[in-house]
Order: sequence, then structure tokens, then C-alpha cells
Amino acid sequence: MSYTVLTLFLQTASSIANTIREMIGGNGFQFSSAGIVLISDFLQVEFWRPADKSLDRPCIISGKISKNDIASPNNELNDLLIVYPLDIPCDVFIASTGTHLFFCPSCVKEPVMPPGDTVTERRLRKLYELIDNGNNKPAIQHADKLIKKFPELIEARILKGIALWRSKRHDEAEKIILPFSFEDDLSESALNLLTVCFREMHHCSEIVRIYQKAVKKCPNSEELNSQLFMAHVRVGNYVEQQNVAFHLYKIAPNRPYFFWGVMSVYLQAKFNKKLAMTLYLPLCKRKLDKLKEEKNFVSAEEVQLYLIVLEEMQDFITAIDILNGPMGKILEDSEVNFVIQKLIDYNNNLHKYDAVIKLCKQHIVKNVESFSNYKTLISACYELNEDKESSFDDLLAFFQSLQRQHPRSLCPCMGKIHLANHYKLFCKVPLTSLVKEFFIQFGDKPCFYNFIRPYINCFSDTESKELLNSLKETLTFSWETFSGFQKDLKLVSKYHSIFQIESFLVDDRNSVVESSDFVDNYSILVSTAINEFQDYPKIETHPSEIFLLLVVHRLLDSYIITKDSNYLHKAICRLQQYSISSTQIQFSLLRLYSFIGLTKQCISIYEKLEIKQLLFDTLGYTMVNYMQHLGSFQFARKLYDAILKFFTISIRETTEYIINAYRYGTFNKIFEIMTLKTSLMHSLCYNKVLSEKLILDLIFDTDKSQSIFALNLSEINLEDDIDIEEIEDHRDLEVLTCWYRPSLADWSSRDLHLDSFLNEKAWLNCRFLFIKAFIIAIQMFTKKTIDKNLFQKFSSTAISFNNSLENLHRCSNVSNNHPFGPPMVPFKEFLYISSDEIMSNMLETFKMLENWPNISLEALYGKFTASSELFTSAFSKIENMNLFESNSVSSFLNVPNFVTLELFVEVFSLQSSVCEVFVVLLSRLDSNSKSNFCDIRKELFQICQNLKNLGASTLSFLDKSRQMVKLQYLKLEDCNVDVHDATHELENLISKKLAYLSSFNL
Repeated sequence: MSYTVLTLFLQTASSIANTIREMIGGNGFQFSSAGIVLISDFLQVEFWRPADKSLDRPCIISGKISKNDIASPNNELNDLLIVYPLDIPCDVFIASTGTHLFFCPSCVKEPVMPPGDTVTERRLRKLYELIDNGNNKPAIQHADKLIKKFPELIEARILKGIALWRSKRHDEAEKIILPFSFEDDLSESALNLLTVCFREMHHCSEIVRIYQKAVKKCPNSEELNSQLFMAHVRVGNYVEQQNVAFHLYKIAPNRPYFFWGVMSVYLQAKFNKKLAMTLYLPLCKRKLDKLKEEKNFVSAEEVQLYLIVLEEMQDFITAIDILNGPMGKILEDSEVNFVIQKLIDYNNNLHKYDAVIKLCKQHIVKNVESFSNYKTLISACYELNEDKESSFDDLLAFFQSLQRQHPRSLCPCMGKIHLANHYKLFCKVPLTSLVKEFFIQFGDKPCFYNFIRPYINCFSDTESKELLNSLKETLTFSWETFSGFQKDLKLVSKYHSIFQIESFLVDDRNSVVESSDFVDNYSILVSTAINEFQDYPKIETHPSEIFLLLVVHRLLDSYIITKDSNYLHKAICRLQQYSISSTQIQFSLLRLYSFIGLTKQCISIYEKLEIKQLLFDTLGYTMVNYMQHLGSFQFARKLYDAILKFFTISIRETTEYIINAYRYGTFNKIFEIMTLKTSLMHSLCYNKVLSEKLILDLIFDTDKSQSIFALNLSEINLEDDIDIEEIEDHRDLEVLTCWYRPSLADWSSRDLHLDSFLNEKAWLNCRFLFIKAFIIAIQMFTKKTIDKNLFQKFSSTAISFNNSLENLHRCSNVSNNHPFGPPMVPFKEFLYISSDEIMSNMLETFKMLENWPNISLEALYGKFTASSELFTSAFSKIENMNLFESNSVSSFLNVPNFVTLELFVEVFSLQSSVCEVFVVLLSRLDSNSKSNFCDIRKELFQICQNLKNLGASTLSFLDKSRQMVKLQYLKLEDCNVDVHDATHELENLISKKLAYLSSFNL
């Protein structure tokens, strides 16, 4: 083959050469391929370093070499061989050896789409830069110029649509972009741009449409078919994924495409249990068996996919054979301990306990810290051997030998305790003596108490005293006078362990006197530890923290017994005065501030804790359950926006992670990512925030300047109901340490956590169904004629709402009075003022308007009268409540009463919107019909007047409540809160709604 030598020599500056060396990993310039492309006034250099010898999974690194750096043949990259496999149309193929660049026309690949135009790219470059830099307005203007000058430039129109969408001009963007999904002749660049645009617009089905059309035109295009496969991944169409993947494997027999098809079949099995064992899984197995016979598995990810299919089929025998064969060696090279751990699991599932015992011992000897295998070994020995005593002796001897070989390892000693607990009836060594031995060796470890707690939970009083006495004997400390404290960190950690165990085992919480003595003694320890460890690193848990938290818990116990808020305030003040700021202390303060209604302090601590990302899901309840009902509406809306932003982006972006998993062959991660996506979609926090955000938006975004019909309700997707049975509880209700037995600690018991979750689901279902029905009603009355389909949807949702109220009544008896317990939803407050009846009456009133204006005026009049009576009755209950209470120490907010008032203001605001609906409907009547509705208009006027009077009375009630507080501030020693902080947002909302009601033209 003849080459034409280009008279061009490459010279790079030393800094450029060094930069490229760093990018490609030192001086070993070894590539499968790389490339040089001349673009405008600079030279673009791209290096591909594939994971294997093919180009299936390239890692792209780029660097730019200016033309000014090109000078002489003397350069520092003489050893670099550069070969560029061009996938874009080009007149020549570029290759380089040493300093010479060569052209080879015969090496050009067939283009996958009609040839691109570098002139077009140059024209669009400025537009790309404007959009990438977020300059959307100039981008739109520049796009208009390009479209005017080059009407055939499709890419310019698409880029304009992207800029419009990012400028929040969604309707204009859709008018430009959506018609392209029906175009038959689109270039590759246009397809790529439309993919980006449809992704942002959440129209993933349109991506499928455009690539189906492209593939129909070029059915054997590998690139287009792979893009079509990814488009089906985005919409979750596993059947089409399978078809496209195996078609790809036929036209381009690359290994990844085969496994894409197998994974697609496997996913069909996961979501179709009826046909899983009879159709989909056997199909997967047949295809993989054929590959196995050909000995064609080369990567660990491929073998793992085979194992995933076998696990789903519960074919553990075949899975064991694979792990023991050549494919097992592939896995051993990729992941440490993967093979032996899988063998243990598979043999355990087959009840081959002798093999499990052998494998566990092998693994434990190699990895002595693998405690899960200790548990598996003990369970297997217990199931296999009938002679339990002999089995116990053998295991005990094995653990003791490990203990001698690894004296600093926790697990052998922990294994002995687990062994004694598992073999209770056959144990020859008392559990108390093993715990003591563990304490002597590792009692200074922070994990000691958390590990030992499950094993001592069932101790009798005698065993508890025996254990405590034996542990205390090991330390020189006066347990009666709490003297003899030594400045030794290990000893202090052992004090922590003993005091925590004592709090767990000895139940004297019901005695206020003993609790008072406890507080006094432990307060001495707090002061001593603070003084002795003044220079302790702030990033570590301070030695005094455990003592302080034990004191706080005892004060809260006294509060629960006596209902004396002085104990509650003392607990808060102890935490406030503590100079060391740890997570446990911050969370304790957050829960206590929420409990007494100090929202500003809650917000301050929340910002310090930096709860974000997945922590919203697990710890978001600490704020979500309080801020709105405590009247902190503005912060609640910001919080809801942040939480919804995280969830919506995460749910959407998981699709891209799945696509990347396909591209890189990590098939075992695909289902994990899909599980994460499902988990986020069904999260209690996400669905609760979604419902509460809709309610707040509806309340706050309607006023005298904006009608409820002017709200952009089209963006609210209420097509799908919340499947309340699918809701998952991800709340971390054990973030605060509990030092009581589960049977004794009311606030930390599993039963209470379950009851809390059931209540949350009932409350969520009620709130979501109401706001959904309300919004559908608004959409229904936006047009002059009522849409029958919308009315049918509204009617069914209203019926579901009434059914949810019945469930709410059944759940309303569960209560929790402990500040650290799971936050309870305001059932009692909601039902006390008959909010359920008020809401139900609103929906029933809307339901009567199906044939508007041909309705029963008498029935409508009755609904109006019932509404007035319900609101009057609700306010009569509220005006007899005290919003603030006082004791000898401070004045403070009565949280249940305040929540009741907030719920009243909610329904008051929603009823104002109902009145506006009728005002608008009456204004649409012709002159003849208006005369028939004179009485209704008068009654509506009377309702609005009644609501305005109630609003004014509520403002007067708030002012009077503040005047009744003798102190100017809600005083909590060094924590002063202006009484206006708790009420000013409620006042502003009521005033806003009064102006809203006054604007109605009646």
C-alpha cells in the first residue's frame, strides 16, 4: 500500500509533552488506538485506552496542541504510535509514526448516517458554547439568525428548542421540538441533539420513536441499533430491548450485545413472576449454557450474570459447579473472597452443612474479621450435629485457637459469645463470664455496648446484677460516690461501657427520686470529664458525651412520668450549655426543639447538620413532620423544594446509570440501580413531601392578585395514584442511642415504629387523595363546560378520600409522648376541629356541580349552610384553647393546640378557594340564569362574610394569646424566642386570605 507523506512535522513544547504523559500514565505509551484531528486553528488530540483489546469500552482523554507548537522534526513524542479509526466521514485516514503524519484513503470506514458537514459544525459552534455556558437568551437570538440565514439547518432549530426549554419557556420549546419526532430523515447530529432534548423534557418515548425511524432506514447500522437499545432502556421496554440486542448480535457479533439480550430476558423474569420459571429464566439459562459449552466466558461480569440467573432459578448445584470450575478462577481474579462467600451461601441454601462448615472455617482462618461467617458456622454446626455438647466444645476450641493466634481481633471473642447464646441449653460456660472476658479485653472499644446489647437483653435481675458486679470489679472506681475518676482514655471508655450496660439492665426509670440521684451523680462525671479532657480533638466523640446523654435521657424519663415541663427544659439547657457539639447532641436538641415548637432553633441546627441527598430519605422526617404544622411555612416550602429536587433528579438519573451499566457490562449492578429507583419512588418521605407541597402551593399561590384558575396546574402530574401498600419506610428512627431494653423503652420499641409507619401511610393517603380531588375539580371548572372524563376521575378520587377518612379514624388512637419517639401525625388535632368533615363537605359541594348550572339549588344551599356551621364549631373549639403555657421557669408554646390552629387555617384557606370557584361560575352565567341564582349569590356572600369574620376573630385570638403570656419572651434560660416568631407567618397567611375574600365581586 502506498502512502502520501504530508510535509508536516510535529513539535510540542516541553510542558505540553509532560501534560500528555501525565494524562496517559507516564512514559509507557501503549495504546490500542488514538487519534489526531485537525480542527480550525488548533490540533485536537484524543487518546483512547480501552479496557481490553477491542474498542467496546473506550476511556477518552483529550489534549489540545496549538499550531504555534508545531515547528521542527525534533519532538518529545517520537515513540508514540497514533492510529485513528474514523467513524465520521473524511477524505483521508490519518496515521502517525514518530514525527510524520500519513494519509491512507483506503482505510476509511463506512458512515453510519448521511455525511456530516464540518462547515455546519463551525456555524453551530458559537450556539453550542452559548447554551453550554447557560446564556440561553443570546443563544435563542443567535439561533434565530442562523435559522433565518440557513432555513435547512435542522440542528439550529433543535438547539433553539433546548435553549427555550432551559429558559422555562416549555410550551414554545415543545412546539419546535415535538414535530421532529415525526421526521423521517434526520442526521446523526440531529438525533443526538434530540436525544438530549427529549431527555430534559422527560419525553423518553420520543427518543424511541426517532431511532426506530432511523433504524428502519438503516437496519444494519450498529450505532443506530445500539442507540435504539438504550432508548428502550430509558422507557423500560424489556421485550424490545431483547429484540434489538439479539438483532445487534446478528449484524455485529460483539459479546456485549449478546449479554444485553440475556439481561433483558432476565429483567422480564423479574417483573413477570408467572412466566419467570417457565419461560424467561430457562431461556436465559439455555443461552448462557451454550456460551459455557463454547468456553466463551472471559470477564467476571459475564460469569456474575450467569450466577444471577441461576440464583433466581434456585439452581444452586449448577452455580456451585461453575464456581468450582474454570469460570470460578475468573471471579477470583476480579473480586477478593467473592467465590468462597458465594459457595458458603449456595451450600447453606442446599442445607449441605458439612460443606458450609468446611468453607466457613477456611474463610475465617484467612479472614478472621468476617463475623457474619462466624454466625453461619455456628448455625450450620447446630443444624448438622445431634451431639450439641460435642459440637459446642469443638467450636469453642476453634474460637479459642483463633483468639490465641489473633489476640487483638474482636471477632473470635464475639464468636464465643454468639456461640454461648446460640447453644443456650448446652453451653458449659456461663454467658456472663464470656461477657466479662470480652469486657476485660475490649471494653474500651466504642462498639462494645452495641454488640453486647442483644445478648444481655434476656438477662434476669439476678444475672444482670451478677454481670454488673463482675464488670465493676475489674476497675478501681468508687461506684457509690462516683470518685476515683482517672484521666485515662481507655478507662473512661470502660466506664462508658459499664454505665451504658447498667442503664440498659436496671430499670429504675419510674422512680423520680432515683432518677434525680442518677442525674446528680452523672452530672459530676460530665463536669469531671470536661475538665480532664479540655484539649480533646473536636472531631472525635468527647469522653463526657456519653455521661451527658445519659443525664438527658433520665431527665426526659422524669418528664414522661410527671408531665412537668421543667424536666424537659432542664434537659435542653444541659445540652445547650455543653460546649462540645456532636451529632448525637445536635440531633437530641433538634428533636427537643421540635417537641416544644422552637422552629428557628430547629432550622439553625438543621443547617449545621447538613442533611442532604439520601439523608433526606432517612432523616428528613425530623423536619418534615414539624415545620409546616408549627407555622414555619416559608422554610417548609424551601425544604420541600430541596427534597423534591433530590428525589426527582435521582429517579430520573438512575436511568442513565443503568445505561452506563449496560455499556460497561456491569450487569449485576443493573438490578441494584433499578431497586434503588423503585425504593426512591416509593419512599414515604418523597410521597409525603409531594402531597404537603401541593397543599402549601395551593394555599399560598392564590390571593387577590392571582386567581386559583391562573395557577399552572398542568405541571402537576396526578395521573397516577400513590399505591399506599407499596410505600416504604426508610426513616432512621434509631439515630439516637437508646439505653433501655426494647420491652421497656416505649419510644424505641419496634411495635411503636410499625404503628407510626401505619399512621403515616393513613395520613399520606388522606392528604394526597384530598389534594388530588381538589386540583382535579379546579381543572374541571377552568373551562366553561365540564369535562365528563375529568368529573368521573374527580368522583372516584372523592370516594377514595372518604374511604381514607375511615381508615384515619381507626388509626387515631395511637400516641407517643416521648420527645425522641417517632413523630406522630396530627390525627387528634385534625379530627378535633372536624377537618375531615369540612374537607369532605368541600368535595361533596364540587360533586353537585356535574350538570352546572342545572343543579338543585336547595341541596347546594344546604351544603353552604353545613360549611358555615362546621367552621363556626371548629373556631369555637379553638378560641377556648391556650396557645402558650407558663410554669415557674418559662413560658412556652402549647404545640398540640398550635398545630390544631394551623390545621384550621389550612381548611380556612382552602374554603376561600372554594368560594372563588363559585364566584367565577356565577360570573359566567347569562343574565337569565343569574336571576335564578340570586339566593345562592346571597348565601355565598354570607359565607364569605362568615369566613372573613372567622379570620378576623382568629387574628384577634392570636393577639390575645400573646397578651396573656406574662413574659415578653418564651424564655429557656439562654434560649430566648420572641412570641411573634411562632405566630407571625400564620397572621400573614390569614391577612392574605382576608384580602383574597374581600376581592370577590359579589
